[in-house]
Amino acid sequence: LGAKRSLNTMSIEADRLRMADAHGGLIYRGDLDKVWILDTGDHTYRELTPDSMQKMRARMAGAMARMQQQLQSMPPEQRKRIEAMMAQRGGPTAGGQPPKISYEKAGGSKTVGQWSCTPYKMMVNGTARSEMCIARLSDVGLTRDDIKAFVSLGTFMRQGMAGGPGGGRPPAGVYDFDSMSKAIGFDGIPVETSSVSPDGTVEFENKLKSVEHTAIPAATFELPAGYTKQEMPMMGGPG
Repeated sequence: LGAKRSLNTMSIEADRLRMADAHGGLIYRGDLDKVWILDTGDHTYRELTPDSMQKMRARMAGAMARMQQQLQSMPPEQRKRIEAMMAQRGGPTAGGQPPKISYEKAGGSKTVGQWSCTPYKMMVNGTARSEMCIARLSDVGLTRDDIKAFVSLGTFMRQGMAGGPGGGRPPAGVYDFDSMSKAIGFDGIPVETSSVSPDGTVEFENKLKSVEHTAIPAATFELPAGYTKQEMPMMGGPG
């Protein structure tokens, strides 16, 4: 299967943000400390709060502890194979340590759309999981204040990752902006991104088409009419 391409729109204000795609996307309300994940297929949404994220993190940590106990009872060679496979897929490294995320420069500057950018690979436990071309934030016409809600969303989502904020791989499209900027040496934003599976297959590609500064209707950041709430799945089992 080839790379999956989609048209996404991000609307952002000081304390709220919406990512919209063909499947629904999400709404982040920093003023309410909530994220709503939308599904246009069945008109449902799931709600994330700091409390639910902490419970998710606890369940994941519990599941990870049980897995580590099982690994200890395996023959050393089998244990090493499974730990290596988990690390390659962005899971914890040997000993249950959170996945290590780093950025490696992957070539000279190139042009994507109307922007000059520098290619980087996002490495998870030493394996390339994303390839991105990062432009300077100012070159795209944005400031740190403009993306304050985006940075806040990344922090919010990492609450649910095993290892706490900064200790897990965030969902696709949500980056640890400060860590990335520190690693590459400048405030940047990916203008082209592809996600790579452990076997090297490109799972999806995103390319920034345009940036506009315009008034956004307040309803953009509200739950759509007719959507019903569903509970989040119990990932990791009981905490």
